[in-house]
Amino acid sequence: MATTYEGTIIRLEKTAGTVTILDADGKAVVVQDGIRLTDGYVVKTGAKSTAYLSVDSKAVVRLEADGELTIRSGGKLKIEISKGTLTPGETAQSGTNSIAASSNIVGVRG
Repeated sequence: MATTYEGTIIRLEKTAGTVTILDADGKAVVVQDGIRLTDGYVVKTGAKSTAYLSVDSKAVVRLEADGELTIRSGGKLKIEISKGTLTPGETAQSGTNSIAASSNIVGVRG
């Protein structure tokens, strides 16, 4: 089972190292902070690279080095990781976030 994270608005907040974004047609998208990610977008991180994404401005998740994720739609937008590690970050406000995977290691602080 792939790891998932859901919301109505998903944005790329910041990057470090080499990050590539492809649109639903597989065409390269200019990587810039704050870009809104929609159905079919793919985010890839290179070696020693990370990408931070916000979900509904409530939570931040981090795609670690050598990772790949796809944004899917099915009522809400869903982050589906196909390669690498997706790490939950801090939540900006109260709410419920869920991650489903065959195995998880989660640390909750605060």
